[in-house]
Amino acid sequence: MKNIDIKKQAQSETDGGSKIEDKKEDKIHPIKTFFDNTKRFLIAKTAEEARYRKKIESKLVKQVKPAVIFGGVAIGICIGFFVIWGGLAPLDSAAVAEGTIIVSGNHKTIQHLEGGIIEEIFVEEGQTVNEGDNLIKLSDTSAKSTVQVMLSQLRFAKALEKRLIAEEQEDDEVDFNDPILDINDPEVEVLIKNQKALFDLNKKALRVQMDVYNQRILQKNEEINSQEARLEAITSRLAIAKEQFNITNDLYKKGLESKTRLLHFQERYEELEGEMHSVKAFIAKAREEIYETDLHKVHAENDFKQKIAEKYRENHIHVLELEQKLQYAKDILERTMIKAPNAGMVTGLAYHTIGGVIQQGAKVMDIVPQDDKLIIEAYVLPQFIESLYVGLEAKVQLNAYKSRLVPRILGKVTYVSADKFVNQSNGQSFYTIKIELDEESIKSVNTDIKLYPGMPVTVFIVKGTRTFLQYMMSPIVDSFHKAFKEA
Repeated sequence: MKNIDIKKQAQSETDGGSKIEDKKEDKIHPIKTFFDNTKRFLIAKTAEEARYRKKIESKLVKQVKPAVIFGGVAIGICIGFFVIWGGLAPLDSAAVAEGTIIVSGNHKTIQHLEGGIIEEIFVEEGQTVNEGDNLIKLSDTSAKSTVQVMLSQLRFAKALEKRLIAEEQEDDEVDFNDPILDINDPEVEVLIKNQKALFDLNKKALRVQMDVYNQRILQKNEEINSQEARLEAITSRLAIAKEQFNITNDLYKKGLESKTRLLHFQERYEELEGEMHSVKAFIAKAREEIYETDLHKVHAENDFKQKIAEKYRENHIHVLELEQKLQYAKDILERTMIKAPNAGMVTGLAYHTIGGVIQQGAKVMDIVPQDDKLIIEAYVLPQFIESLYVGLEAKVQLNAYKSRLVPRILGKVTYVSADKFVNQSNGQSFYTIKIELDEESIKSVNTDIKLYPGMPVTVFIVKGTRTFLQYMMSPIVDSFHKAFKEA
């Protein structure tokens, strides 16, 4: 009996424990209970379960209805708020481009046209220089030699030109006044001496030749004068002989004079007449010889001047060529001292060794101006270029600084390239734009920032504003524009 009571007590404790566990389980797993009830509600096999199903249905409706109403209202409010925000709130429409900070005046790349051997280097990387400062000195031995050769040739040609001008103008002496003919230079002194000697020699030769012609003319004139005097005497004697012949002829007709005497006077007259014709012919020939001698004289003078003019023309062309060559040689000599074209900082110094060779046209260094304003040069993809123009607002993100510390800096587009460029490394096409930063926007940044040429940036070019709904509807609208059209 006692054992039976103990068993019942144990059984009751066990049942009680099970109920407690069930209650705990119900409390711990309400969701499970909910799903079990729902299952029984949905799948009713007996009448009792069907009644239970109806009972649970009404109970579920009462439990779920407030939550459904609340959720629907909340969702409706959210959707309404989103639609209102999407339709009214403006969003910036921007084209994004990568770029770098550059100097507005562009950095100057120093190259050397001829190249040469380095004798001395006056600067180092990062050094600040002024305009005209010496940067690198190249060996000038060859350049000096070339200048000296060109100078000597030009001096000779100039001295020759001065002598030819004096000969052409028939001057008594040569005027060697010319900046390039320094009389204190021994070389020039020798040149002037030689040209003076040639001038005197040519002048003497011409004078001798002219003297010969003048002597011939003088001689012929003297002969003419002599023959003219003789002609005058012959003419006088001829008149007497003619008168004697006429008188004798009259007496002969009267029989008072012999025929022999008449023939004597006739012969005398004819002899004098023949002698007169001979003298006249001599005078005419002498005058013709004088004329020919004058022609030879003029021809000789013209030949002399023509030769001088031809020599002067050829020499003058040579002078002009030598002047250009000398100037070119001087430029080469001057370029052996590489100077700074503008003030700035030396960067990219490519040569550091004395005796090193700079190749022709090779880059030596860059000079980055420090006083020029810093601007942004960005590269825009072709699909964004149609809406870009000068004056657009831009926002610049400095990639070297953290965006949470340094906000975007305002700027304005100042240049848009007229044509696209192609990146040779990857074949990507792009347009170049330049953006001027707003000084006030830079000053308003709380963080202390410094801008340097070459710093990378990301540029947001603000093309306008659109709402979120316009963004969402834009592809659909665009597709309608393209639809219903024949290919």
